[in-house]
Amino acid sequence: MNNHKHRAFTLIELLTVIAIIGILAAIALPTISHVRETAKKAKCISNLRQIGVALQAFASDHKNQIMGRQYKAEFKSDGVSATYTHWYRRLGREGYVSKGNQHGDSDIFLCPSIAPRSLSDLAVSDTDVLNGRYGMRMWGPEGDNDTYNKAKDGDGLLPLSAIESPADFFLVADSYRNHAGLEPVQGYCIGQGDDQWRVGLRHGNRAHAVFADGHVAAKDREYFENVHSRQKNAHSSVVNKAFKVWPE
Repeated sequence: MNNHKHRAFTLIELLTVIAIIGILAAIALPTISHVRETAKKAKCISNLRQIGVALQAFASDHKNQIMGRQYKAEFKSDGVSATYTHWYRRLGREGYVSKGNQHGDSDIFLCPSIAPRSLSDLAVSDTDVLNGRYGMRMWGPEGDNDTYNKAKDGDGLLPLSAIESPADFFLVADSYRNHAGLEPVQGYCIGQGDDQWRVGLRHGNRAHAVFADGHVAAKDREYFENVHSRQKNAHSSVVNKAFKVWPE
């Protein structure tokens, strides 16, 4: 018969084990957080790259014109009344993105650094459903004198070939707008004159953007502020219509 008695842990030993576990957790958590954020950044970059391909495909089907930020809606469904349909919804409706639909619900339009919303979360009546997280550029370097993508319905848009430096001209970027007090933030265009339509710096104080040549890059506040400054200098009336950033 085994008469050996197992000694219980002392309080000091238990506290030591708990302290070691706490230290290991403190070391591991930042690493896990970093890995998750890296994965989110990679997904966001992939999203924008696919959006860039879709925009190029759309342009090739429409006399080399990039699509407008919004068009007159040709549908009303699922209880959603839409006067205009935004660019990302049109890409989904016309099959330029995978798993897209008339509401622009393809996950490539949803930056993973912001929690997604479903259509049922958005109680809207006379306005479009802003389910995107990326904003389309509205203003070119000449401000009001530049007709790049400021018109609705695709009127007066310049073709891609008119962009002199495609590698320096972004088409779509992380955006910010607190639409009707909704959280998380929504966005579909950048630089519409309303101070709320901004670039969203949500990846380590940088915003991802896809450029007219198809590449995706992370740009910092200084880059977008320089764009803003150039536009203001190009035309005096372009004050709030440039690419301000969020957060301030």
